[in-house]
Amino acid sequence: LDIASNVITGTIPKEVGNLRALVYLFLEENAITGVIPTEVGNLETLSFLEIDINALTGQILTEIGKLSNLQDLNLGQNEFAESIPTELGLLTDLEFLDLSSNQITGSIPKEVGNL
Repeated sequence: LDIASNVITGTIPKEVGNLRALVYLFLEENAITGVIPTEVGNLETLSFLEIDINALTGQILTEIGKLSNLQDLNLGQNEFAESIPTELGLLTDLEFLDLSSNQITGSIPKEVGNL
C-alpha cells in the first residue's frame, strides 16, 4: 500500500491492522496526525513501514516489536516523544531504522544492539 507524497490528513485508521498480508506500508510525506494505532502490530508480514515526514505524536509503539519480518522502519521527521521502546530490539531482520528529527528522550536501549 503506497499513498506517499500526497496531502493525506487525519489519523491512521485502526482498520489498517486488518491488512494482515500487507508487505509494504508507505505513508510518508503527508499530513497525517495522531498516534500509530496499536493494530499495526497485527501486520506480521510487513517488511517495510515508512511513515516519516508527517505529524505523528505520542510514543513509538511497543507493538512494532511484533513485526518480526520488518526490514525497513522509517519514523523520522514526526513528533514522537518519550523513549525508544526496548521492543525494537526484537526486530532482528531490520536493516534500516530512522527515528531522526523527533522529540525522543532518554537513552538508547541496550536491546537495540540485537539488531
